[in-house]
Amino acid sequence: MTRYGTFWVDTASEDQKLFDLELAKRIFGYTTGLRHWLLVAAISAPLVGGIQLARPWLLKQAVDNAILPGNVEQLILYAGLFLAVLAAELGGMFGQLMLLQWIGQRVLLRLRTALFRKVLSLDQRYFSRVPSGVTLTRLTNDLEAIQELFAAGIVTLVTDVVKLVGIMGVMLWLNARLALITFCVLPLLYVVSEFFRRKLRRAYRNVRQAVAGLNAQLSTTVEDIEDVQGQHLEPDLARRFADVNDRHRRANLDSILNDAVLYASVEMLSSIVIGALIWFGGREYLEGRVTLGVLVAFVEYVQMFFVPIRDLSAKYAVLQSAFASAEKVFGLIDTQPAVTDPENPKSPRPEGRAAMADVHFGYKPDVPVLRGIDFEAPPRGFIAIVGPTGHGKSTIVRLLRREYDVDSGAVLLDGVDIRQLELDDVRRRTLAVSQRTFLFGGNVRDNLALADDFDDDAMCEVLDTVGFRPRTPRPAVLDAVVSEGGRNLSMGERQLLALARVLLRDPEIMILDEATAHIDSETEGSLYRVLRQQHGARTMIAIAHRLSTIREADEILLVRHGRIEERGTHEQLIAQSGVYANLIRLHDLEAAGEGE
Repeated sequence: MTRYGTFWVDTASEDQKLFDLELAKRIFGYTTGLRHWLLVAAISAPLVGGIQLARPWLLKQAVDNAILPGNVEQLILYAGLFLAVLAAELGGMFGQLMLLQWIGQRVLLRLRTALFRKVLSLDQRYFSRVPSGVTLTRLTNDLEAIQELFAAGIVTLVTDVVKLVGIMGVMLWLNARLALITFCVLPLLYVVSEFFRRKLRRAYRNVRQAVAGLNAQLSTTVEDIEDVQGQHLEPDLARRFADVNDRHRRANLDSILNDAVLYASVEMLSSIVIGALIWFGGREYLEGRVTLGVLVAFVEYVQMFFVPIRDLSAKYAVLQSAFASAEKVFGLIDTQPAVTDPENPKSPRPEGRAAMADVHFGYKPDVPVLRGIDFEAPPRGFIAIVGPTGHGKSTIVRLLRREYDVDSGAVLLDGVDIRQLELDDVRRRTLAVSQRTFLFGGNVRDNLALADDFDDDAMCEVLDTVGFRPRTPRPAVLDAVVSEGGRNLSMGERQLLALARVLLRDPEIMILDEATAHIDSETEGSLYRVLRQQHGARTMIAIAHRLSTIREADEILLVRHGRIEERGTHEQLIAQSGVYANLIRLHDLEAAGEGE
């Protein structure tokens, strides 16, 4: 089980393994149905590498057997063979690349689907502790890095190794002394590669951290752009973003610089070797110990020799980045939510009865939020919860839907502890509408139906019920455009649309957490009356600051300091002349002042 706050911190060490067998097995598990194609790609690796080795050999043959002797027929033959080999090489590389990309994209699709489903299953404790930008990074950048494992990783790594070994063998076969001149730079090449390998490892880790920070800053700003602009926070956030963006720029420049220096170092060594070959090999040719064709082939093989070495250095970074990302991705997939399904769930007869029995709860240890909450909402009952801000009202709603588990006591649904029910069953039967609405970009129909199949008449009827009346004729209301987040709608219209979406699913228990805060008092009052009457069998639990709309509740609970300090009907609480009665007097005075 992965604990929140550990898997998402980038803890890649300097001694991180290049190849992690356990992670490789898990990634390979997502290739089901693709493994025969992966085998084809693996088999093609030595074939493509072998074809590439034929080109310099054909040049040698052409120089020694056609160009120097002046044999035109042989020259035409070798030119044709060279073009045929080149075409086969390019065709093989194209086919291999396309196949690997296709496999990588299929694996990426499966991983992203699994990861997104995991994110949807996580409880609120995860989202309260892990920055949203980190989760976005797992779903985007980290998965792309894993995809590169297929597109430019293991199979192409095999191709490079086969090519490198083949080149060394052919060079030794052609001329051992010239080959040894080439191999003399290998120790220096190893030192250079190892030095930059460590620097690139740090650089790529810094890039990953910078990307996560950038995503976190962007997602937070975009999600709350109305508050940002409403409170004139743009200058401050622009400065913060500039700092984060600059860290991202510097991290990328550092990785680019190290990669460029490594590339230049390999190219420099390649040029030095070619220069040495021209000098030493030229003398060998002039003294008749090697043919000109061998010398030409050697220059070609030396150029080819350094390409896989350079690629291996780059692929090292790809592999390391992929496995570092895979560790984070599978860490998230392995994360177990604190709220889980029971082993043997119960299925009580649906009645719409909700209750809390001596519930104690705190978001942090030793910091209680609720202290001994007891109440019952009977079937078709209307329970209202009032009280000061920050005293536990919304926490009660979260516990009723099992977004968190209680510390002690029990939350009951139809007489059964909700910890003994399937989580999906609890969430499906207790739908909630909060002050913050969730709307997709699209149209009204998209936001009502989502993935479910509802007919147009049912959707229009529920829109009429809640009083959602955009400036569109009724038949076309379902096609009315809704921008992302409902930004083209008023706050009240957004809440009505979210409320209609819940009503369309006809829950046994509807929870309204200040769901009508942005609706005018008259509409809100009539809406509550309609909600109680509709279908005749819906339990309602409402949290409201606007006290005029809850006077008809069957029971009103006044919550202060995590306790129910007063309870009863509106008339009973007024008669007690307690806190609730005082709130009503203040509310009536404010209403009278607004009316003057």
